[in-house]
Amino acid sequence: MNKETLRNLYLEKRKLLTPNEYKRRCSVIEQQLLQFLAKHPEFKNIHIFLSMESQKEVNTWGIFEHLLLSKEHKVYVPKTRKKPVLSHHLMHSKTELLVNKWGISEPTNNDTFEASTFDLVLVPLLCFDTKGYRIGYGGGFYDKFLSECRPNCLKLGVSLAPPLDNLDYVEPHDIPLNMVLSHLGFDKF
Repeated sequence: MNKETLRNLYLEKRKLLTPNEYKRRCSVIEQQLLQFLAKHPEFKNIHIFLSMESQKEVNTWGIFEHLLLSKEHKVYVPKTRKKPVLSHHLMHSKTELLVNKWGISEPTNNDTFEASTFDLVLVPLLCFDTKGYRIGYGGGFYDKFLSECRPNCLKLGVSLAPPLDNLDYVEPHDIPLNMVLSHLGFDKF
């Protein structure tokens, strides 16, 4: 299977999750991630994507709200620029969010930061393999962003699906993740 076929297959699998199963998986992921952060105070500057529940992405809103209220963390979210570029914005409790043309909530502030700022990046994905390679939506935004992060930045994917054995068509620009968290727990690479 090629990337596009896998992308379509996993989008369809996600849509077939019952509302209860979707909520259960997201809840388990949220609980495990918050426990992980409590055990790892070194992750202070955290970059998080704001999920599109209409696409049944892993729901990151509870994690986002927790981080926003935390005195130990600074939370940053992406904003889509020209393809394939993201800008990264520090969030404050009063930062306004607007939904873009793809249905993604983005900040309205101009507090932008470089990719080298982050200790941990939560990465959206559709599926991944046992080596940490992911398949996303195909826009290249996260491949470019992750290539700009510090080497010691933890690249943590969140997934509603377990890992595949291996993706045969990894390309030179693909950046492997360090870990992926699913409802089944953490996979480390």
